[in-house]
Amino acid sequence: MNDIKMQLTFSGGADSIGASCTLVEIGETCILIDCGIRMNAPDRPLPDLSVLSGKHLDAVLLTHAHTDHTGALPILCDAFPSVPVIATPPTIDLISILFNDSLRIMAHEREGEIPLYSKTQVERVFSLITPLGFRQSRTINDSTVTFLPASHIIGAAMIHIASSAGNILFTGDYSISSAATVPALDRPVLPVDLIISESTYGSRLHEDRAVAENRLVQQVSEIIQNGGKVLIPSFAIGRAQEVILILQHALRTKKLPEVPVYVDGMVRDVCSIYSNYEMYVTAKLAQQIRKTNNPFFTNSIAAVTTPQMRNRITSETAPCVIIASSGMLTGGASAFYAQKLMGDEKNAILLTGYQDEESPGRALLSLASQSGNRSFNLCGEPVEVKATVATFNLSAHADRLQIASMIESIRPRTVVLVHGDKEARTSLKNSLSIQDCQLVDNGSSLIRSYPVRKSVHTPEIELPQENDILRLRAIIGPPGGTPVKASDAAQLWFGCKKDAAAIDLFVQRLEEFGLVKRDDVRRTLFHVLSSVEIQSGSEEFQTECRLKDENPKGKLLEYCMKRKIEFPLFDSTIDNGYHCTIAQMTFNDNVLISKPGRALSKKTSEQLAAEDLLTQLQTSGSSPATEVTECSEETVEIDDAGKERLKIDNPKGKLYEFCAANRVKLPALFHKMQTGMHLVKLKDRRGTFETAWFNSSAKVVSEQAASEAFLNHLLTDTCVSGNKEDDQTDTTIKSGTDPRIIINKLLQTKHILGFGYDLKSTEQVEKQTLFTVCAWAVLPDNTRIESSSLSSLSKKEAHYRAASEILQKIYSVE
Repeated sequence: MNDIKMQLTFSGGADSIGASCTLVEIGETCILIDCGIRMNAPDRPLPDLSVLSGKHLDAVLLTHAHTDHTGALPILCDAFPSVPVIATPPTIDLISILFNDSLRIMAHEREGEIPLYSKTQVERVFSLITPLGFRQSRTINDSTVTFLPASHIIGAAMIHIASSAGNILFTGDYSISSAATVPALDRPVLPVDLIISESTYGSRLHEDRAVAENRLVQQVSEIIQNGGKVLIPSFAIGRAQEVILILQHALRTKKLPEVPVYVDGMVRDVCSIYSNYEMYVTAKLAQQIRKTNNPFFTNSIAAVTTPQMRNRITSETAPCVIIASSGMLTGGASAFYAQKLMGDEKNAILLTGYQDEESPGRALLSLASQSGNRSFNLCGEPVEVKATVATFNLSAHADRLQIASMIESIRPRTVVLVHGDKEARTSLKNSLSIQDCQLVDNGSSLIRSYPVRKSVHTPEIELPQENDILRLRAIIGPPGGTPVKASDAAQLWFGCKKDAAAIDLFVQRLEEFGLVKRDDVRRTLFHVLSSVEIQSGSEEFQTECRLKDENPKGKLLEYCMKRKIEFPLFDSTIDNGYHCTIAQMTFNDNVLISKPGRALSKKTSEQLAAEDLLTQLQTSGSSPATEVTECSEETVEIDDAGKERLKIDNPKGKLYEFCAANRVKLPALFHKMQTGMHLVKLKDRRGTFETAWFNSSAKVVSEQAASEAFLNHLLTDTCVSGNKEDDQTDTTIKSGTDPRIIINKLLQTKHILGFGYDLKSTEQVEKQTLFTVCAWAVLPDNTRIESSSLSSLSKKEAHYRAASEILQKIYSVE
């Protein structure tokens, strides 16, 4: 047996929930795990910090941001002013919000009470705190600390401590399944001798998450349709964001009638944190972050920013949904709304999280099944309860079977169950096969020692380096919808099968290089990231943005259409993880072949190939770009106000509509680059009018400005009729310029996958039938585009106009 022993002293959060704090002593090393407070025990809010008397703390490690794990940090750091505090980056940002909110509450809502800590003490915490990311390690004396993902909330970590006395795993609070904000649990692959596991729901099994979410949406929908208001008290960190995304999805899919959703309390500030940490959230949420920055707020979901707005929400009779903290109604915005809404039987209070025994939320929940007069104390005042009260299990904690399964899979020698009541911990203990299973009490200590194992941090394997990225791309392949099995990719790299620890390190290295992201649900799989997902500053991303803006493939297809020559053929293959495309076309009896376009995206590789063909055409003097030099050099700058106005007015779309409605030929567009700026002008087909050059950093803005100028000319031109196409569409069919003929060619050459018309309506106008139709097309990436609804007394004419518009949209799409 090893002579060096580990001693664990539980100064809080052992036999109950709240004030989690555990001291780990291994030889001369002292590490404190968490330092929280009890939320509903003002007479005894702190853990027993007397166990630290006379000791030198080497570090404080935080599992996650919730106050029952971090709330006493300012007091601890005041007593140990030089102790390093280590947490994940999201946890650091979250506790900053929590402490500032606590200072505000202590200053304004609890006058006369002695504050738990001061602003100076809070500032000291952040002078001592340092970040440590997932799967990163830090050496503390002779021990090595590693943070592992715990799911639960953003930034929540399990803490692995490897030492000469054995390997410890503190689970903190954890979840097993994926949620809307955070991926499923990564099961620890490092060896564990002793595990200290939470047991919050050790005596319960959770309702299926999807069923619970559907019940919540149905309940909200019923209350709203009956004209009531819904209050959903939620924990500001984690639970509130989950509820917001559930309702957001329900509104988008029409499972919930259109209704305003208001977000109030500390929830507002917490929502902004997620936008900074794409790698800590689910892939779907990361995608939303890239699109909207703050993915939680939409046109229907808004933050409450003033007391006046709060009062207006409660005084108006219109239905609404309110998501507010705190989750147990202990104070804050949720308590304010509850006092206003509980007296109306049309309203509902829907609880979605754990309710402490002494919390107002638990007291309210106990009234849910009672009939007759119901009342309870909220913020020191009696409140009559007429509103519907219900609870929904959207827990961010694992249940009994999930906890037991996780512990059994790790195969520890010793299990210590904490963070739960006696019933929960006893039930969980009875579910485990491990013999050395301890139910410890607050204030108790546990001493253990285990045989020394081999190094658990750096197996003797050759991990990829930055100069191996090309080979890695060849192994994992290009970005796509099909996930890659981590063990298969690792076997290709190492040349043989490896254990779970080696595979985990291999995938971790791929994540560090920004090549992959683990699957949100099946953590043994990963997805290859596109250039957009890797980083906005990468060369590949910049190239993709440039090509999307310039659209050389669209220009090339339009060029072929106008010259009545065969469209180019694009041949794409996969080469060492990249899409490689070669474009080929025949022009003047010469076969032009592009250089291979090599990119992560197949679309981008095709654009590169098309760009090279355009360059070859221009070099031979055949490209339309050669005409640009013949045009006027008058240039018009577009200011910021103009950009915003053009974005709203969309004159380019109006120009297309005008030309289609009046059978006017679309103008020729000329484009050139000058010192990084896009210059665009339009010229009519008769050569009698041309716009000035419009200059902007974005090509689409320049096109809009030129279109506005050209449209204004058409609206004032008395000779528009002279620019009309032949009145009879049959003439255009014979000449081969009918847009429907061109679209059929695009179908035959696979440049679009489908095309058709939808008859929107028919209407009798002066004994004639007015047909309103819409054309649609399916692009090679299965994107469906549609024209606007266009009307004519001739069905053929309506089809012609709709086809003309959809053809222009095809050309404008990458």
